[in-house]
Amino acid sequence: MVSRFPFLALAFGLAALFWSGCASTAEKPPARIPREPQPSNFEYFADYDAAPRLRFHPRTVFPPFLVNQGVHGRATVTFLITAQGYVSQTNVDSASHEAFGASALSTVGRMVFHPATKDGRPVPVAARVTFVFEYQP
Repeated sequence: MVSRFPFLALAFGLAALFWSGCASTAEKPPARIPREPQPSNFEYFADYDAAPRLRFHPRTVFPPFLVNQGVHGRATVTFLITAQGYVSQTNVDSASHEAFGASALSTVGRMVFHPATKDGRPVPVAARVTFVFEYQP
């Protein structure tokens, strides 16, 4: 038997799919939105008259697989700022997760500074910085 109203069957079928999809999305936990980790608490270890100043700061990546898992934490990196203002000798001091340390290390390695000065001349300076990986409220 051929239905006189085939569009009704289609409409009811699409409505059923729509409502079943709405029910499954309501059960998911709210999405976590990470904040972009920013370098904070710069510490410098050397004899200088004027401290180095950050000239270029690349974006820091919050590892996506840790966002999916809801993991948060921090990473601390030590490094040397050369007399030319470039970064060398980077090392992860501590990290609550290895991926946070790798992300922070990648960012620090690409930073550029106005170098520290002593008696008007640029000098190398050892430094340490911490990155906090957290979510928006």
